[in-house]
Amino acid sequence: QPAPADIHRLQARHADHFRDRLHPADGARMSVTGAAVVQRKELVHLRTAVEHLRRIGPVEAEVALTLVLAHHLSLMGRLKEAEDALSGALPHSMSDRVKVRLLLQRQDVRYARGRDAECTEDTQQALALAQAIQDLWGVARALHAMSFRAMLDGRMAEAQKLGMTGMEAATAVGDRALETFFMDTLAYIAAGSGDFVQALDLARESLARSLADGDLSVSA
Repeated sequence: QPAPADIHRLQARHADHFRDRLHPADGARMSVTGAAVVQRKELVHLRTAVEHLRRIGPVEAEVALTLVLAHHLSLMGRLKEAEDALSGALPHSMSDRVKVRLLLQRQDVRYARGRDAECTEDTQQALALAQAIQDLWGVARALHAMSFRAMLDGRMAEAQKLGMTGMEAATAVGDRALETFFMDTLAYIAAGSGDFVQALDLARESLARSLADGDLSVSA
C-alpha cells in the first residue's frame, strides 16, 4: 500500500512541472528586479484603464478589467487592494454570470487574508446565484472552494461529496483544468481519509492530465 510520502512526492513533481513551465531554466528567466518593474508598469496601465472605463463604460468591460487588476494585485501580495477593487465593482449593475465570477475571485482573496466568515459568505452567495442561473462553471468553482475548506476542517465525507459533485459539473462544461484541480483535492481528501491507493491513483491521473494539457489555470 503506498505511503503518504509517495503521494506527496508525486504531487511535488506535479508542482515542479508547472513551476518550470512558468520559469524555464534556459537563461531567459527574468531577474526578480526586472519582473517587479514590469508588474508595477502593468499595474499602472490596468488602473488607468479601469478608471477610464469607469468614466465612459461599458460597465461589463470595467468589471472584466477589474478582475484582471485584482488578479495582478493578488499575485503581488497586495491582497487588501485586490479585495477593495473587487468590492468596489460589485455594486455596479452587471449580469449575474459576471457577478458570480467577482464573488468567486473575492472569496479567493478573502481566504488568502484569513477572513473565513466573509469568504464562506461569498462562496455560498456565488453558489446560490450560479445555481439560479444554471451557470455550471460557477457551480463547479464554488463547490471546489467548499470541498477544499471542508477538507481543511476535517469533514472528509462532506468534502468528498462536494468534490465529486463539483467535478461532475466541471466535466459537464468541459473545463479540464478545473477537473484536474478537483482530482488534486480529492487525492488529498482520500489520503486524509486513509485511502492511500485511491489518493495515489487520483494524483497520478491528475499529473498525467496536467502534463498532457500543459496548463492548470482555472479559466473563467
